[in-house]
Amino acid sequence: MSAGRVLVRLMVPMALLLAGSLARAELRVQVDGVSGSVKRNIEAHLAIARLAEDARASARASDARVRRLHERAPSDIRAALQALGYYSGVVDASLAGEPGNRLVTYVVTRGPRSRWREPDIRLTGEAAYGNWRDRWLKDLPLKAGKSVHHGRYEAAKRWLLDRLYADGYLEAHIVTARMDVDPSQAEAAIHWEVESGPRFHFGAIRLEQDVLNAEFAQRFVGVTAGSPFSTQRLADLQLGLMQSGYFDDVRIDADRSAAVGHSVPVVVRAHPARSQRYEMGVGYGTDSGPRAKVGTEFRRLNRRGHRLRANLQTAVQGSTLAMDYAIPVGDVTTDVLRFHGQAERAQVGDADIDQYELGARLEDGWYGMRRALYVRYAREQFNFGSGPHQRADILVPGIELLWQQGDDLLFTRRGFSVRLDAHGGTAGVLSDTDFVQVSGAAHLVLPLGDRSRLLLRGAMGLVEARDFDALPPSERFFTGGDRSVRGYAFESLSPENAAGDDIGGSHFFNQSVEVDRLVYKDFGVAAFFDRGGASRRVFGGQHEAVGVGIRYKSRIGMIRVDVAHPLDGSANFRIHLTLGPDL
Repeated sequence: MSAGRVLVRLMVPMALLLAGSLARAELRVQVDGVSGSVKRNIEAHLAIARLAEDARASARASDARVRRLHERAPSDIRAALQALGYYSGVVDASLAGEPGNRLVTYVVTRGPRSRWREPDIRLTGEAAYGNWRDRWLKDLPLKAGKSVHHGRYEAAKRWLLDRLYADGYLEAHIVTARMDVDPSQAEAAIHWEVESGPRFHFGAIRLEQDVLNAEFAQRFVGVTAGSPFSTQRLADLQLGLMQSGYFDDVRIDADRSAAVGHSVPVVVRAHPARSQRYEMGVGYGTDSGPRAKVGTEFRRLNRRGHRLRANLQTAVQGSTLAMDYAIPVGDVTTDVLRFHGQAERAQVGDADIDQYELGARLEDGWYGMRRALYVRYAREQFNFGSGPHQRADILVPGIELLWQQGDDLLFTRRGFSVRLDAHGGTAGVLSDTDFVQVSGAAHLVLPLGDRSRLLLRGAMGLVEARDFDALPPSERFFTGGDRSVRGYAFESLSPENAAGDDIGGSHFFNQSVEVDRLVYKDFGVAAFFDRGGASRRVFGGQHEAVGVGIRYKSRIGMIRVDVAHPLDGSANFRIHLTLGPDL
C-alpha cells in the first residue's frame, strides 16, 4: 500500500473524530431576572455571552478560559446595570455541566434605578453673562428626577458644547466633569465646570458665483461681518441658496484656523443649477381622477433672478394652462412678486366652467406669518347641468394669511396651522356684482404616546353677495371629498337647484377628528369622523361620515388610503387616496 493511501486512511478518522468533538462542544449562557433593554445591554457587555454566540470560537475555547470569563461575568453585569442607572444590582452566578458542554446561568436582581439630582454646572468665560442658566441649560437633557443613563450623560456633554459652539464660542470645553452616585438613596449628582472662552464673530464673507448680479446675490447672505458667529446662520444661508433654485451645490468654508483675532472669514462657493428645468408626470387622485402634467421653468431670465414657469395640467375634472412670472423682492430667500395668467376648463360642483384670469400677488413675511396681497381679474363662463350659459366678470383684491408651526412640517407630531383669506369685488369696477368672501381653516396635531397622534381639522367660510345668482361658481362653496367630508364625492355637498344640480352655497362648515398610529415601522392605521356641508344658511346642510384607513410614512409625506361610510342611512362607502403633509 502506498504511503499516500496510508496517510489518507489515518486522516479521515481523525477528521471525523475532530468534527464530532466540535459538534458536541457547547457553551450556553442564560440571563434571568431581567428583560428588554436591560437584558440586551447585559448580553452586549458580557464577554462570555459573546464567546457563546461564536460557535467555532466557543468550541475551541479551553475550559480554563470559560471559567475565567465566568468569574468575570458578575463584574460585566454590574457594569452593564450601572450604565443604565442600576447601582445596587445583585448577581447570582452558577456554572454547570462538563468541560466542553457548559451551562452558565446568571440570575440578576437589578434593584432601584438611580435618578438625577439637580445638576451642578459652573460656566465661566464670555458666555457666563446675564441669566445664562436659562439660555444654556434650559433644555439640557439631564433633568432632576429623570433616570440615570450613562449614554445620555455623555450625550449631554456633547449637547452643551455643541450649543456653545453653534453660538460662536468655538473654544468652549469642559474643564472638569464628575458624577457622584449614592446607591443607598438611588440618586446621582453631576458636577461640571465649563469654560466657554471668547465669542467669535464673522469676518469677511465672500460669495463666489458667476450667474447672478453680485449685489443681488449678496442679498441672500443675510450675514454681516462683525456679527456673532453662528452655525445656524450659516446653515440658513446654505439652505436659502439651495432652495432659491439658482444653485445646485453650495459649500461653505468657515475656517477657524484662518481667524484673525476672533473673526472667522467665510467663503461661500455656489455652483449654478441648469437655467431651465422641465417636468412631466402622471398621477391619480380620488377627487381628480387620472391626471397628467407637463411644464417648464426658466430659472434665470436675467441676472436679477427673474423666473418664468409654464404648466399644462389635464385631468378628468378639467384642464389648466398657467404661466407665472416671479421677481424676488425684500427678503429674496422667501419674498416674491408674481404676475400670472391662466386659462382653465373645469367642473365645479355641477357647473361646467371656462375661466380666464390675470393677476398679481406679493408674498412676504408679516409678524411671524406668511402674507399674500393679491389682485386678480377673471372672466368666467358657466352653466349648471343643462341650464343656460352665463358669464361673470370679477376684479378681486384680497389678502391671505398663513400661520404655521410644527416640529416637523412633513410628518408633524405636534403643530398647528391657521389659514385665512378675505377678498371681494364691487359692481361697476370690473365686477358684475358686489360681494365679499371670508374663509378660514385650522389644523391641530397632537401626540398621543410615542406612535399615535390626534389630528383635528376645521374650516368655515361665508360669502355675502348683492346678487348670489350672478356670482360665478368659483366664488361659491362646495364640500365633500378627500380634504373635507370623506365618504362623499368631490364637491357633491351643496344646495341644489330645481333640476337637482349642485349650485354651491354661501356658507360652509367642515370639521374632522382623526387618530392614527404607526403599528409596524412606517406603516400605520387610522380612524376618523368627518362632518360638514355647504348651504345658504349658517351651519346648514351638515353631513357626517366615519371611516378607517391605512397610513404609510413616506419621504414625501403621509400616504393615506381611507374607506369612509356616510351616516345618511345608505350602505355606500367611498375610497379616498391622498398624499402630503398634515398641516
